[in-house]
Amino acid sequence: MTEDSNTSDFARRCEKVAQEFLQSVVVLDDLAWMGHLEKPVVVSNELRRPDYDGPTDPSPQTDADEASTSRTESQEDVPLDAKAVIDGFAKLGLVCAVLNPTDPEGESSNPIDSNVVKVAQRSDIVVLDWKIGDSYGDDTLDILRQVLDADGPSGRLRLVSIYTGEDGLPDIFQRVEDTVDEFYSSHILTESGDFCVSKGPVRIIVIPKQGTKAPQIPGVPASELADRLIAEFAKMTGGLLCNVALEGLAALRDHAHRVLVKFDASLDAAYLGHRMLLTDPPDAEEHVVEALGAELLSILEDRRPGDEASIDAINKWLMRQVSNGTDLGTLSKVSGITDPVEMRLQLLTKGIECVSNTAPSKNQLKRTSTEIFAENTGAAICSKRTFAALLSLKTRYPATMPRLTLGTILRRTMVDKCPQYLLCLQPKCDAIRLSAPTGFPLLPLLTRKVNGRFSLIIQEGKGNWVYLDIDTKPRKLTIPSFAPRTTSQREIIGYERLDEFFFSDTAGVEYQWIAELKDEHALKIAGQVSANLARPGPNDSEWLRLASKR
Repeated sequence: MTEDSNTSDFARRCEKVAQEFLQSVVVLDDLAWMGHLEKPVVVSNELRRPDYDGPTDPSPQTDADEASTSRTESQEDVPLDAKAVIDGFAKLGLVCAVLNPTDPEGESSNPIDSNVVKVAQRSDIVVLDWKIGDSYGDDTLDILRQVLDADGPSGRLRLVSIYTGEDGLPDIFQRVEDTVDEFYSSHILTESGDFCVSKGPVRIIVIPKQGTKAPQIPGVPASELADRLIAEFAKMTGGLLCNVALEGLAALRDHAHRVLVKFDASLDAAYLGHRMLLTDPPDAEEHVVEALGAELLSILEDRRPGDEASIDAINKWLMRQVSNGTDLGTLSKVSGITDPVEMRLQLLTKGIECVSNTAPSKNQLKRTSTEIFAENTGAAICSKRTFAALLSLKTRYPATMPRLTLGTILRRTMVDKCPQYLLCLQPKCDAIRLSAPTGFPLLPLLTRKVNGRFSLIIQEGKGNWVYLDIDTKPRKLTIPSFAPRTTSQREIIGYERLDEFFFSDTAGVEYQWIAELKDEHALKIAGQVSANLARPGPNDSEWLRLASKR
């Protein structure tokens, strides 16, 4: 295969997954028209219906005249064939809404309809015209700011396109870049491709309409906009694990209404009866959440989104890496194979046991298991850290304040200003229904260096990773008391200060919330502590004890 075909194989796979995931697109353009109606005409920079009988331009433009008109009078006034755009997305199974972003009842000359911002916030892809009414970019950038501001500091995956008839693409792109740079300060602004910029979870691309006199890149017809934007979305999500996530989320979207049928209103009476019979009725609320989670897990198990990270997908991923210029390098003693892609496929299919039994070779691969797939050492280290955190730590989605419970990782500043990290081992059932101060067992965590032994990794702020180890000896435990801050809470709920979360014990000591272990990891550590608590110390024959260790 050629390099181009190697790249396109994986790209097509990514586009297919993206198409299955995407559902909604909103296009904001004040010069949109439906293709089955007569095309609108532009008069004095305003849109008029063909039957308009008001003042007209004394010298109607011909095609030749249009090429020589000034930017401020007509170049931006390229009407949008809404039907072609809608049909293009419909063929791919996406619902597209084309809206006029201006509010005709507003007091100012070009007020933005607040409803269009709400729609834009909920859409998978947002398409904006550059010129709205008399505004050249100001209103468009205002909409963009409102959408990104509503996404919040953690952000959401967001693809925005400026689909414009304006010919000054470099100037437009510079203003878009400056606006995006106002957000996500912990991320780096990067340009990727022609008039495309990414920062954090946001990717914005400027695309000229067909007929635009932009010399930099060819215009895109309205009928082809859907294919172009899905390809752009796939570029921002195109990875093995991201494809797994997209496929899984697409399955949940597809079956959402079937899940709703399972939770039919006819079950309400049974739920209320169940709640009434419980010793602590509020527990029923968690029972329903667990039932919902089980239904969602069943969907994922049936859909098998993990196939997007299968060996076939990995093969296409590796070929793309090579085609894009990544130097994978040669590995030694992998079943006599010399091709770098085949070497890695052999390792990923059979595991490291396919390597020669020569210890140095196998040990070297164990130390560089991520490096042999990454672009460089720095990327490998970042990938290892983030993946380890993904598997062991819960993601906190900012809906509620954190709770103190089994698996909560805290940080306390000691008298000498050194941080002390602690893991809460309070069983979940003992962390709720509280009506008085209650002791919470906290296990100190040991801070380690990156080249030492560690069994847990957490991130504090951008790029600040902390390596921790666990000493499960019960003598390390401390048990401070915590009390609910109000009589209605019945849990230990954190409070926020300067975008950080804290708990205070009854002695006034403050603990900062850092992260939360996934349940199975927290239970494993709790089991190790309890096993040490129950460890017997019988008097055995020393000869017999030593013999048992041979």
